[in-house]
Amino acid sequence: MNLKWIVSSLAAIVIVAGGFAYYVNTKLASLPSNFGAVPSIQSPLCVNGVCEYFYSQSFRLASSTLCDILTPNATSTLVQATAFIAHPATYSQTYELGYSSTQDATTSALVASWTTTSTSTVNATTTATAPVDDLLQPNTHVVFNLSTSTATGANQATGTCSVRLITVNGNGTSFSN
Repeated sequence: MNLKWIVSSLAAIVIVAGGFAYYVNTKLASLPSNFGAVPSIQSPLCVNGVCEYFYSQSFRLASSTLCDILTPNATSTLVQATAFIAHPATYSQTYELGYSSTQDATTSALVASWTTTSTSTVNATTTATAPVDDLLQPNTHVVFNLSTSTATGANQATGTCSVRLITVNGNGTSFSN
């Protein structure tokens, strides 16, 4: 009698689980293909006409221009520009973080140039106590340079640069809810 009760209980569990799996499967199949969580945020992220751009790149090797990030084809507000030196050159180097209308130049400094032989991070941000000139013309280059020389081989610095910008009505497109 006890065995009969166990077998019938297991059969009932299998039937309920199978019915639940069938129900869930048919409901999921009826959902639109674009339904669900966003797997990653794409740049730009636009909400009500305000677009936020996120750019990042690794240092170039064997070049005095470690990073060169081109801003969008719209007047942009610089939120933050960051250079992270993960592995500095083995001898003292002077670094610059700035912007220019041409590639590889730092015509306008975002921060004062600095010299280091250690791991460091520098931020140019509009939320600092002394904010940077944060309005950038369309297609401006945000550049992180070595101002002293081009390091090669074991002497070259490694790291990343990132820039966060905001535009209003990004590419002249009107956004609405």
